[in-house]
Amino acid sequence: MPNDIDILMSFYNGSEYLGEMLESIHAQTYTDWTLHFRDDGSNPSELKKMLTEINKHDKIKYHERDGQNKGASASFS
Repeated sequence: MPNDIDILMSFYNGSEYLGEMLESIHAQTYTDWTLHFRDDGSNPSELKKMLTEINKHDKIKYHERDGQNKGASASFS
């Protein structure tokens, strides 16, 4: 079993779902993970809400966005 799992999450204007998703990840029994969060060009108010939520957690790494919506497949590459 690996010592650390990387979870990739990309969001586009999804602040209303983020809290529930993070709660689900934190509720898992395996705790040796890091979540890599990328915003896929959300509007500024949505991004602000999401950053407020992810900054509450020390196991989440925010990757700066380039301001463009790339879509799901390109967002993870």
